[in-house]
Amino acid sequence: MALHLKAVFEDQLSLIDRLQKQSFQDAVTGLSNRSDFDNRLRSYVDDREAGTHTGALAIVALHDISCVNEYAGRGEGNAILESVGQRLQNAVIDHPRAIVARRQGPEFSLFIPDITPEEGDALGEKIFGAVQDISWLHNEKCPLSFHMGYTFHTNITSGPEMLGEADIALRQAKLGSASRWTKFADVQNGDVPVLGKPLNEWEVFLNQAIQNRLVALHYQPIISVQDKTLLAQEVYVRFLNGKDLLAAAVVVPIAERLGLMPSLDRLILESLASAEREKETPTKLCVNLSIVSVKTSGFLRWLDNFLASQRRLAAKLVFEVPEYAMKANDASLRAFSQLLQKHGTSLGIDHFGLESAAFGYLSSLPLHHLKVHRSFLCELDTNLDNQFYIKSLAGLAHNSGLQLWVEGVENEQEWDQLAELDVDAAQGYFLGVPALRTVD
Repeated sequence: MALHLKAVFEDQLSLIDRLQKQSFQDAVTGLSNRSDFDNRLRSYVDDREAGTHTGALAIVALHDISCVNEYAGRGEGNAILESVGQRLQNAVIDHPRAIVARRQGPEFSLFIPDITPEEGDALGEKIFGAVQDISWLHNEKCPLSFHMGYTFHTNITSGPEMLGEADIALRQAKLGSASRWTKFADVQNGDVPVLGKPLNEWEVFLNQAIQNRLVALHYQPIISVQDKTLLAQEVYVRFLNGKDLLAAAVVVPIAERLGLMPSLDRLILESLASAEREKETPTKLCVNLSIVSVKTSGFLRWLDNFLASQRRLAAKLVFEVPEYAMKANDASLRAFSQLLQKHGTSLGIDHFGLESAAFGYLSSLPLHHLKVHRSFLCELDTNLDNQFYIKSLAGLAHNSGLQLWVEGVENEQEWDQLAELDVDAAQGYFLGVPALRTVD
């Protein structure tokens, strides 16, 4: 019986992997395809909970791949495209939130969120430089050259606008025969705007926030799909900046670069404990933890003592970590999981479904739920590929003893569709906006 169940589980993993590749991956390079890139970019921009974000977008084009195909065959051309894709992935490997895709033919697109203009410029150089020494056996007959268009926004409000700007810059770069890249800001004869705060000012701000506990907690409901009852709540944090509230999604990438995330996560959990002492929440509470904190031994020692002193809160906490953190599958994650088990605290996977790596951790880590990334809900009522994919993920989760949740439900059509896909719970602005909780 055990061998039979294992075989069924492995068959499901294989099916989901094939579905993901057919629907969301480019067959030649293994990267995201154009549709997946556009949906993920759109979901990033449309995420009202994420607040204001910076980001860079680039389109890289290989010139005259048709010459290679005609001279040596399409197999040789595909090998070159695969090599280009690998080089581009390696160029942004230090940015786990980056998206790399083969857009069409010889064009690739990259989106890198939450970086400064200076980091963007340096990364642009790195991306373009990564493909410059690619050559092939008959390079003298069909020489390879590359062009790149690049744009940077300090406040991303439109994915198509960024794509359009990068495309304009790419067309400008193609005016010359030699390999080169062009910034949209240069095409416009303007400068790339700077962030409102340089890193040193952010460091001062964050240290003050930690010292003076300048945070506000908001709870967003997570609703059962089957009986429409309140199942859990996700805890969001806002940072007080004068009269403004900054979303954690704005602050966290900067805090990670400054090495302040363990202190911020500690502040958030202490604030949550204070709020729960005033008025206890009857449901599970989902809290996002930075993978930086999870891999910091000093934070884990503090968390062990914190959970031991907050037994009622520990029993209702579900810590969520992003799916990309599972790729490492290292000792620190297992130590974190064991620590949570010790205190009766649960672990969930956030932004699930984006990674193409095997889901081996589903059977090796005690998980509470998988939360599907919001990009798979775009036009869910008409997108049959996403419907089939989510339903397959639900089968995988349930056979692993887990719940499948989704994020980003923004309209009634998406909500109604979920009941047919065996999804257990959902959250989004259609179901409830994050509401403020008072903190001492």
